[in-house]
Amino acid sequence: SWDFHLRALAIKRARLGERHPALIVNLEELADLARNRNEPDLARRLLVQILRSAPRGHPHTTQPCLQLADLYLEQGRTRIADRLIHQVQHRLLQQASPHPSKMVSCWITLMLLHLKQGRLRAARECLPEVGKYLAAAQQQGYRQAMYVFLPLGESCTGLGDFAEGERYLRLALRYREKRLGRGHPDTLRALQALQRHFQARGLLRKSVPFALAALRRLEGSGNRREPGTLYLMQDLASLYALLL
Repeated sequence: SWDFHLRALAIKRARLGERHPALIVNLEELADLARNRNEPDLARRLLVQILRSAPRGHPHTTQPCLQLADLYLEQGRTRIADRLIHQVQHRLLQQASPHPSKMVSCWITLMLLHLKQGRLRAARECLPEVGKYLAAAQQQGYRQAMYVFLPLGESCTGLGDFAEGERYLRLALRYREKRLGRGHPDTLRALQALQRHFQARGLLRKSVPFALAALRRLEGSGNRREPGTLYLMQDLASLYALLL
């Protein structure tokens, strides 16, 4: 939560100093929470703080750099977003990282950013790198695969490869249900991703059960007041309107 990461950040700063790379994890978490709370300016400041505190070109700054590019895209600042994206892609192609799990996450994020800009060819060029590092990560016993499968499924859907998209999204749901539980927010995101996947294919009747399952699980977890409940109800209302 927000308070937990703030406390952890304060403790690390007191013990390690202002510019220690160990601070990056907490700053990233806070930036992610700020985006979820619809505070993009705060998220941007936190991500910029990461880039300023870590040494230039430090491997741990790659993902924050891509997140910052994503924020700039949402704000319509495409020129600076493009510059960050091309810098990261150049850096990734030159790196031989001993941490394939980090590399596969970065390449998938890069692919999603290209898709946001409608650059299908650039997005497809990322797929071989994703496959290479995903295979290496799984050989090392990569336990975070459930977090990779969802954005990879969304990427494949965006590229029009619906069979692969559905396969990865179903894998994401299966992994998350098994390891996190049926009512965990990350599991609900996988259900919503499958709903959007079938909706994008025009298969509205197939998308409704996933939206219903997400809503029932969210209500069953005692989070009726969560904003996500309202969004799910709006999604369902839109789906039913289209089916009538």
